[in-house]
Amino acid sequence: DAVLAKERERIAAKGPVVVADYAKPTPQPHGKKAYTLQVVRVSFSDRMCHAREIEKSICTVVADYFGRVSRGTFVLKGRVAAEGVALACTRETFEGMPLRSKGELETLGEALKKVDRSGADGVALVLAGGVGKEGGALWPHRWEVGGIDVVLLPEEAGGRELGIYAHEIGHLFGFEDQYDDPRSEVGAWCLYGKGYAEKEPSGICAGCLEKAGWRPVVT
Repeated sequence: DAVLAKERERIAAKGPVVVADYAKPTPQPHGKKAYTLQVVRVSFSDRMCHAREIEKSICTVVADYFGRVSRGTFVLKGRVAAEGVALACTRETFEGMPLRSKGELETLGEALKKVDRSGADGVALVLAGGVGKEGGALWPHRWEVGGIDVVLLPEEAGGRELGIYAHEIGHLFGFEDQYDDPRSEVGAWCLYGKGYAEKEPSGICAGCLEKAGWRPVVT
């Protein structure tokens, strides 16, 4: 996948993240023992989202991943909405919106009005098609929309869906990226370094686990 290959090169070079209209959301406080995630398929006017394996990918594989890396102290409860949501715009129009721009905010706000969020801590929107260009609204990311914690995920990612899903969903729990931190050299050893860009997500480094309270601090 050319988009992910380019991103791996950028991470390796530790280049700065430069995104128009970028506003980094405040991370959720760590300490939650469980998180309920509402998963919703999102189609465009010119492209349907099928994501037939999404329930298994998020509700089983990614949920098991977080249970394992937390040593059983945390539970991700995923549930997939029976009915998806259709956006009025084309995929190209949505991708042309800058990341976290007013246009994206308004479009997602309308979509979330159609989502039953009862009992959910956050929402994962699985967008039809592959990973969009960096800096555009289709780039996988977490955002807060109208007070709702949301992650945008691609339907397809060249076989690297699980790593991207785990990485972005973990942002909802408070995990922060390490690949642009000059003090961090976690590389592919951490999901928040380069470990998300592989076909199977890597583990999470000790520093991230300690912040989450998922690893005892040795004194």
